[in-house]
Amino acid sequence: MRTHGVFDSRVHPQALRVSLKAALQGSLDFLGLALDDHDLAGHPLRWFHPRTVPSAPRVLRHRIGRFLRRRAAVARLAYRIHNRHLLRFLWWRLGPLMGWLAEHLLVDWGE
Repeated sequence: MRTHGVFDSRVHPQALRVSLKAALQGSLDFLGLALDDHDLAGHPLRWFHPRTVPSAPRVLRHRIGRFLRRRAAVARLAYRIHNRHLLRFLWWRLGPLMGWLAEHLLVDWGE
């Protein structure tokens, strides 16, 4: 079983809205799959912020809390980049480096 998904974070609210079903279908077309052959399910995503109620001091001191704060900081930086060419350069030319950094600095695989 494989999970595929899309979401609209509305990080750039001035950008045009995109049909999420159409975006998902485009992704599935690439894999030779049809959207109508699969059940759809929606799940809410929660934005992490260190000052929210679930971010109690005990959570933030925990290893996972540290990873969440680090990921939130990187996301704030990344979402400031609006230049499509710069984003393409970063992901296509520096992809292996970005992947390594993400895996080693932003993902907590446990001990």
